[in-house]
Amino acid sequence: MPVDHLEVGSLGRTKLRVGRLGFGMAPLGGLYSPVTDEQAATVLAHAWDLGIRYYDVAPLYGYGQAEQRLGRLLQQHPRDEFVISTKVGRLLYPLAEVLADPALDRDFQRLGSVTGIGGETDGEDLNDWYYRGVPDVRPVYDYSYDAIMRSVESSLKRTGLPRLDILWIHDPDTHWEQAIGGAYPALAGWERKKAIVVGLPLPFHKGAVRYFKEIGIWTQEFESWQKNRIEKQNRLAAAWSAAVAEANQKDLKGADFTASWLKKHEEVVKGTK
Repeated sequence: MPVDHLEVGSLGRTKLRVGRLGFGMAPLGGLYSPVTDEQAATVLAHAWDLGIRYYDVAPLYGYGQAEQRLGRLLQQHPRDEFVISTKVGRLLYPLAEVLADPALDRDFQRLGSVTGIGGETDGEDLNDWYYRGVPDVRPVYDYSYDAIMRSVESSLKRTGLPRLDILWIHDPDTHWEQAIGGAYPALAGWERKKAIVVGLPLPFHKGAVRYFKEIGIWTQEFESWQKNRIEKQNRLAAAWSAAVAEANQKDLKGADFTASWLKKHEEVVKGTK
């Protein structure tokens, strides 16, 4: 079914209206390859000309660069003509400070931390592998109340905007207790005062689910969605193991392995496996 990317609809049960197609800023932060300010500006200007009015960013993307680059574009347009979301859960510290303080809960952005693949090449620098051409700062996990307030103020400063529309709690998978005890109450208060929409990923952590049920934001729809998501992730994990086993058996590499994996992935997504 064709989708009109210019069509605008309500975001859930909120009053905020967003386009069906948004622009994710991770690549323009230098994900996998360095991106210059000029390249980013050209791409963003083209996206605006095509009618894109919802932009999603995070302090993690390019270690602050993506927010700065997006802000330069959006500052040129009336504030009510676009919607922007950013994220909380990581603060950016000067690199020297991070290296000097091993007690900081550093997000190493380590090669293999997401896919489990990488590090086969001798001498390969595994830390901070995903984002290239970044400034001398590093992300540190912090979902505490005070850190959330600092994160929002820092994002406002980097974007140069007077306000934000949506705040997502970013990757709390291993920090659920701090996220539900610090980040969520902080953002709920901010939401009431600043009319900001607050969002977070549906949890797998049992304590988080119990908390959401207690405060009345866990519904049967979420329950069914979570169950289906877990089942699909289990099938994808099995498909990945099968693809690796087949690659080892048939000595598949490069494009041949990618084709094999994509076929199995498609079967899971379409529900044929």
